Amino acid sequence: MSNYRVEFPDYPEDAIPAELLTDGWHDVSWHNEACPSFLQEEKEYHRIVYVDYPDAAMRENPDCARFGVILTKDGHFRDDDPRLDTCSLDEALSFQGPEYFMDSVNHY
Repeated sequence: MSNYRVEFPDYPEDAIPAELLTDGWHDVSWHNEACPSFLQEEKEYHRIVYVDYPDAAMRENPDCARFGVILTKDGHFRDDDPRLDTCSLDEALSFQGPEYFMDSVNHY
């Protein structure tokens, strides 16, 4: 099991939103990525939320939004997987992707 504190030792300990540290979320952080990430396995798809540094100056790309979301059908990334970059945790947690994606996972 990953641990963002091991993979990103300089990441502020209190900067991970509490919602991502609850049951149903798995820390899948990997040091070769730009920031910690957390996986939620839904029935039809997986949601991966990347949580960049609160201080934009510490981000690999300071112009990026704080939260990145990718929805996958099976945990494997594809070029056409829905993605969202946002500064809002609420938007990241509620992102459902476009209709074509939801239709495809319902028939997957």
